[in-house]
Order: sequence, then C-alpha cells, then structure tokens
Amino acid sequence: MELDPFPESPTLEEVIKYERHTREVAQSHKGEPVPQNKLKILEHFACIRITTDPQAFRCDVFFLPQAYPPSHTPLQDLKQIHLQDLRQETHHRGSFLILRAITPSKKTIPVRVVAEDENESVFLVAIYLQDQRTVEEELGTGSIIIVKEPYVQLTGCGPTELRVDHVSDLLFLPPHDRRVPSCWCLDRSNLSAQDWKEEGNKRFSERRYRTAIQCYYQALKLSPSDELIRALRLNLSLSHLKLDMYDAASEHLNSIVSDTDSEKLLFRKSQLLYHMQKFEECCDVLKRLCSQYPGNTTAKNDFKRAIRRLAEQRHGNYQFAEMIKQTNKFPPQKLDCATYVGPVAIQQSGSRGRGLFTTKDVKAGDLLLCEKAFAYASADAEVLEDCRSILKMYDLQIGRTMTGPGISVIQSVLHRIHDNPSMASAVHDLHRGAYQAPPTSMIGAAPVVDTFLVIRALWINAFSYKWDTRKSHGLNNLRQSRQVSDIRDPARECRALWVMASYVNHSCHFNAQCSFIGDMFILRASRDIPAGTEILIAYVVSDDEADQRRSKVFDAWGFTCDCCICTSVKETDEAILAKRKNLVATLTALEGASLHRHMQTAEAKARELERTYSAFNPAAKVPRLGLLPIRCKFVPVNKFVLRRPHKAIDNALGALEAIGFIIEGGRPADKTLVVRQWGYAKYDVICCWALLAGCYSDIKSGLESKAMEYAKTSYQIWAGESETFSEFWEVGGFRFQSLNYKP
Repeated sequence: MELDPFPESPTLEEVIKYERHTREVAQSHKGEPVPQNKLKILEHFACIRITTDPQAFRCDVFFLPQAYPPSHTPLQDLKQIHLQDLRQETHHRGSFLILRAITPSKKTIPVRVVAEDENESVFLVAIYLQDQRTVEEELGTGSIIIVKEPYVQLTGCGPTELRVDHVSDLLFLPPHDRRVPSCWCLDRSNLSAQDWKEEGNKRFSERRYRTAIQCYYQALKLSPSDELIRALRLNLSLSHLKLDMYDAASEHLNSIVSDTDSEKLLFRKSQLLYHMQKFEECCDVLKRLCSQYPGNTTAKNDFKRAIRRLAEQRHGNYQFAEMIKQTNKFPPQKLDCATYVGPVAIQQSGSRGRGLFTTKDVKAGDLLLCEKAFAYASADAEVLEDCRSILKMYDLQIGRTMTGPGISVIQSVLHRIHDNPSMASAVHDLHRGAYQAPPTSMIGAAPVVDTFLVIRALWINAFSYKWDTRKSHGLNNLRQSRQVSDIRDPARECRALWVMASYVNHSCHFNAQCSFIGDMFILRASRDIPAGTEILIAYVVSDDEADQRRSKVFDAWGFTCDCCICTSVKETDEAILAKRKNLVATLTALEGASLHRHMQTAEAKARELERTYSAFNPAAKVPRLGLLPIRCKFVPVNKFVLRRPHKAIDNALGALEAIGFIIEGGRPADKTLVVRQWGYAKYDVICCWALLAGCYSDIKSGLESKAMEYAKTSYQIWAGESETFSEFWEVGGFRFQSLNYKP
C-alpha cells in the first residue's frame, strides 16, 4: 500500500489529514483480495495501546466511514462466506461471516479482537460504539459471532480491518447454538431444563445477565413443566430488567397467566413499571402488593417512592434542592425523577418543521417541561482538567467532531433502541438533516439499528451543558461572560438527549429558558405566553447582537435565525454596528479601571451607545442587548460606592427596560412596582432586581418585597427552581446582607 508514514506526536489536524490520505489510497485498491498474514495481525493486536493510567495523556481519534445502511436482510436469506472471500473497501452485501475470537478483546473504541473462521484464516475485527457491558460479558477468547454483510476497510496504521458500525449487524452466539460450526460447537444435549435453569442462576449470580438469559431460553426449548416455565419467565424478566431491556421483560411477565397475584410476580411488575416511568400503573400494582402482603417492607418503601414520582409526573412537584444535592456527587448521578409534561404539545411550525407550543396561557416562571434524559453522559474528572484527553470521533463527511461524553450518549442511544425496539421511533422521528431513514426498523423480532441515523440525529438534537446550571456562573460573578455560550457545544462537561426538548426551536428573542440539574432538562416560561404560541429558547447566548459566531453555529444546524434581534442587525448600517462595537469595548475598558472615578464619562458613552439603536425598534419590541451589561454595572457602583440609591434605581430600571421589560412604577417617588411585560431573561436580571430591593430598602420606599419577588422569579427562570434562591446568594460574594434586606 502506498501510504505515507504516520506522523509522530500528531495534532488533531495532522491526524485528520492523514486519514483523508488513507481513504484516497484505499479507494485505489477497492475490490482487491485482502492479504492474509496471521503473525502480523497478532503482532499488531498485541501492540494496540490501552491507557490504564488516569494521569496519562490521551488524544485518541477514530473516524466514521462514509455512511452506509445496516443489513435489512434476514439471516436465513444471506449466504455464508469465509475470510478468504473478503475484498478491500467492500460492503459484502448478501453475505455473512461466522467467526470465533482467538484473543481477548481490547476494550478501546473501537473494541478490537482477532477472530478466525472455520478454515483458521484470521482477521482483525473492529467493533465501533458497542455497549461496554456486552463487550465485557460476551466478547472474549472463544466467543462466536455472526457479522452480517461485512465491511472491510483499510486503516492507516495497521492491517485491514473487518469493521462493524451497526449494532444490529453483529450477533453473539452461545457455543451450543445450532448455527455454530461443528468444529466449535459444545455438545450439551445431555442437560435437562432444570440443569439449564441452574446454570442460568449461576451466571445471574455472577452478573453475567446475557449468558443467564441464553441458559433460560435454552431451558424453555426443552418442554419444561408449567411450574418451571413460570420460574423461567420470572428469571428472564429480572435478567432483562438488569440490562434495561424493558420490552423483553414486559413480554415475559405478561406471558405468565397463572397465580397472577403472587408476591414475586407483583413485585417484578412494579419494578418494570417504575423503570418504564409508568408510575400510575406502578402505584396500582404496589397498592395490591402492600394490601395482600403487608409484611413486605420493601414494597411499602417502593410505594412511597412511586407516589412521589407520580406527583412529579402529574403536577411537576419536584424536590429541586434534593435533586441538586444529588448532582454534587462526582460524576453526576442519574436522578431518580419522573418526566413532567406541562401545558405544551408538539405541533407543526411551518418552515421550522415541528415545534413545542403552549396549550394554555402561561405566566413568566411557570414550569413547562421537566424531562428525564433518554440518554446521558458526563466527562471524567481528569477530562475536565485537560480537554485534550477526551476521546474524539470525527466525521469526515460533515467535518464535525464529537468528544467523550457525546460518544457515550451515542452508545447509550444505540443500545437502548436496539434492546427496546418500542423506543426506536422516538429517535427515528427526530430531525436528522438530509440523512434518510432505513426502510424498516424490524426484521421479524430482530430490530435494525442504523448507527449513522442516530449519530446525525444527535449532532442536531443532543444538548451539551453543565450538570447544574448554577455552576455555569462563578458564584462571585455579577454578570455573564460576553463570550458566546452554546448549549450544544460538544466540549462541555455533560451531553444528553431529551426527546421532547429536542422539538424546542431557537430564537435569539426567546420566550422560555432551559436549565439543567443532572440528567433533567427544565423548561420555564421567561415571559407571559398566550395559548397556542410556539415556545422558543436560545441555542446561543451572547451580549453582542452582531456576533458572527452566532451565524456559524446556525449554519451547522442548517437554519438562519429571523428573529427581531437578528432582523434589526441586518437592517442596521455597518458603520453603526462598528460604532456600537467600539463603544462597548470602551465601556468594558472603563469597567476594569475604577468605574466610579469615570462615571460621568461612562454614562455619556452609555447614552451614545443607546443612540446606535433605532428609535423605530423600541426596546419593548427589540431588546438592546449591548446596553444590559454596562447598565447593570452602574447599579452597584451608584449604590455601594457613590451612595446614590436614587441613581442606582434609575440605572437598574433602565437596564431592565433596555432588554424589553415594561415596568409600571418603581421610581423613587412611586408607590407601586408592577412588571407589565417580562423581557430578555439573563443572569444579570436577577442582580438588577436584587439590587433594586436593596435600594428600595435604603430609601424606605416599601417596594423591596416586590422587587425581591421579581428577583426570585428571575432566578427561578434562570436556574429552573427557586428552592436554592437564598442559598445561592449566601454562598456567593453578592450577599443579601449587602442589600440590607433578607428574603
């Protein structure tokens, strides 16, 4: 092969360049026989590096091939071939291989193992995005696998690989399976159904649940007694539950028709219903269980837990402070919570496709959705310290990189829908750009899972975030960074897919705010929203309306934002935008240099900045984002340093009105304070309201309690909850004591 040598200590850009070179060379050898050299393959396999030292530097990259569909042909309609029949860079459609592993698997991504066929020819098999639990249990020396419609690919730094990208293209066979070649088959025909059950119980106790399932199925094939069938079905349901295979667990439990009120059966049903988030049915079963078996304390505790989940699911009654406490563990834990769907529904949204709409009038701060993640992953502790250590997946076709947590989410989604076909439509129905769905999702009882469809859907729909929204701010910060914050940036600590949340579309002039606690997505109205209105969030947040990075991010998602803010920027002369940018830079420099000494200059510059916005687009309709940070900075300076609470009140109200708030009263001489229209929701808004409360307290206007009420609502919109409102400010440098007011 005419491959250039692999560079030493390469950068990511050099690795990508080398991979493109490898692909070009590989295409020139397409269809050629693959050289067979057992010794070289084993030597290369022995040299594959596995980093076990958590302090070691890692910068591993693997590449996606050009997208290709999974096998849609039933196995019985495929023809068996052997390794000597394989050809370079070829999808061997209409064929399958039966192989046996002759080495332990290398648990990297991809998982690699050396396998042989019946003729003792060997090949390096690379299995991408495989479930780790499956690999650990089923892929070792002596394991037998079927690869449907195998794909052979040349690699740049090793022998040609037999590449498996689709989960459904790989089947694991027990050694007693009738499809196993006679030279590998293990004759266990002397075992009875009871023997197989006991063998399954032994594997279950070893936590080898997939092997236990194989044993129980083998026992069912031997015409056991009705009593044994019932015991096997119960064991199968529990084994499948341990693997989160809810469809199969449900099938086995529903097949039991005798003694349906037995303690074990009712308990197992309650476990399944709880995991499937069917809490009303779960409570019904647990109520029967507790009534008929009053001594079962576990059932009583489970009943109390299920009642709490039902209250969350029906009414959105969450214990947010407790949820946050759980996320303080590292890595963040998956929360034991239900999904709440409030007054919202998915509807068509014109050119946007589908969107989330209100089904009734809602107020600012109302909970619209609190959804548990379909799949979720967080970065390791050492990864957070050095982002270069993250495993990377690169798609040459679209030029995008996915990092560690994102890769874990892809694995999780792939295996969740493979193990639970009833869940597949939730992912298949998501927007995935131009990628076409496979023609079928099932072949008989076997699911077909298209890895590339899932990856494309996750590129567009998965969220990247910090596991606690409050941690997106240093507690001593008075305002957000002016840098672009992208909630779908793949380099952030956590990544997750929320199915319903994926339908929420973008607008820079949004009417709802999303926040995160662990694997929960919280959506609250940031303004009053009439019934039948589309709910919109900001995928990208920036204080600079004309920030060019916005458009680059939108291009990656394939849309152009046409909100009032973006439209206003397009209609504004370039010279005015440049002047606005320069004024913001000047004011930012003044912030860093004893602002109180330059207040007169800063206020003059702020008025000049305000004049760069069109009078034809009042702030109540088009928020003036550039004014918010500096106006917010004026407030504490006037209150704490210059001791001018009246001026601070004017500054705070001016800052809020600049971003769309319509406020009745609130001036020093007024006796009322009413928000008639909520404006742009930001962290700064909380600060403004809290500072206003302090100023009102200073001048004894009597409006401090109303201002703090609005501060609490603003905090609830931003953080997703209000239970930690007092705690948050106590821990931070911006204390309520400084405001001379305690909530």
